[in-house]
Amino acid sequence: MLIFRAKSKKTLVVTFLSILAVIALLSISTISHGIPYFARKYDFQCNTCHVIPPKLNQFGEGFRANGYRLPEIYPTNRTWPFALWITERGELEHSKDFEKTFPNRVEVISGGPIGEKFSYFVEWRVVSLETESNGDLRDRSGRFEDLFINYEFIKPFTLRVGQYRLLNQVDDSLKLGLSTPVVIGTSIAGDPSSNPRKTSLRSFAPANRSPAIGLGYHTIKGENSADGWFNIISLPFPGEFSIPLTDEARDEASFEFEFDPKGVFFESFYRWGLSSIGANLFVDDDRSTGSVLGVYNIGPLFSTIGFGYGRESGDTSFRFSWENEFIPIRFFSVGARVDHRSDLDNGTAFVPNINIQWPLTKWTLRLVLEQRVQVDNHATLAELSVVF
Repeated sequence: MLIFRAKSKKTLVVTFLSILAVIALLSISTISHGIPYFARKYDFQCNTCHVIPPKLNQFGEGFRANGYRLPEIYPTNRTWPFALWITERGELEHSKDFEKTFPNRVEVISGGPIGEKFSYFVEWRVVSLETESNGDLRDRSGRFEDLFINYEFIKPFTLRVGQYRLLNQVDDSLKLGLSTPVVIGTSIAGDPSSNPRKTSLRSFAPANRSPAIGLGYHTIKGENSADGWFNIISLPFPGEFSIPLTDEARDEASFEFEFDPKGVFFESFYRWGLSSIGANLFVDDDRSTGSVLGVYNIGPLFSTIGFGYGRESGDTSFRFSWENEFIPIRFFSVGARVDHRSDLDNGTAFVPNINIQWPLTKWTLRLVLEQRVQVDNHATLAELSVVF
C-alpha cells in the first residue's frame, strides 16, 4: 500500500497563504507592468511552443532565445503573468523496499521581457518535497528553481545573472522523463564544510542549478533566433536562493551564498532546428568535468547522446547516456534511456518512460511513468501534474 504523509496544519496554512500572496503580488504586477503569462497573453495553445510540454518546438526555442518576445502583429490579452504547476508523485523503490506518494510540487512560473534589453524568468517552488535515501521526506518549500535576468547589452552578447541551470544545449528542466541523464547530472564534490548543506552546495553538475553570472555570444544563422553558434562562459557560486516557508525548510533550503566561485564553466554548441552538437567543460583547481553532446531530430523522433567524464581527488570516471524519444501525436510520447558510469558497480541502467497529456489548450493534465532497471537500484516513478 502506498503511504501518504500529511504535512502539519501550520505548514499547510503557511503554504496556502504564500500562494495567495504570490497571486496577489503578480496580479498587481499585471496591472502596473502588463507582463502576463505567454499562452493566455497571445491566445496560444500548448503546442504552439511545445512538441509536448515541457519540450519546446522550434517556435518555442526561438521565442525563448528572443527574450520571450514576439512581433507586434500578435494580438495580446491582459491576464495574470504566471502559471502554476502542481504535482503528486509516487515512488516505489524496489531495491530499498519502500513506497510513498506525496504532493511534491506547487510551483509558480513566470517570465517575459522587461523593456527592449532585459528579460526575466522565475520558477519558485512554494511546496517542494522529495524523498531521501532512507525513504523519509525532506521539505525544501520556498526554494527557487530559477531566478534570473538576461541583459542583451550589445548584440550578439547577453549577460545572465541569477540562479539557473548552467547547461544550455540540453535544458534538464524541459525533460519529458522524471530523472536526469548521468552524463549531465552526475556531480563532482566540492570542498568539505562542517555544514553538510554547504558541502552539498559546493558540488557541481552541468544540469544542476547554481547562483551564477554568465556571458553568452550567439551568432544567429537563419530566420530562427535559436539557430546558430552559442558560446557561453559562466562563473557558478556555491549557494541557493530561497524564501523558506516551513521550519524544516529553514534548515534544508536556507538562503546561502559564498563569494568564492566553484570554478569556471565553458559551453559551445551549434543548433539547427531542434538538432544540435556541442561540448562543455567545468574546471576548478583540483576537479573538472565535461561532456560532448549531440541531439538529432527527424520528424517525431528525438535522439540525444552524450559522452563525459569527471575528475576529483585524482580519480577519473566516465559517463555515457543515450536517450531516444518518440512523439507520434501531440499528447503522447514514449522514450527510453541508457545510462552508464564507470565508477559504479551496479552496471548500466535502462530507463523507459511514458508521457500522456490532455487537453493541451491553455492548461494541461500530465501523467509521466518511468521505470529504472538497474542492479540494486530498481525503481518505479510516477507523477500526475496539472499545469495552468
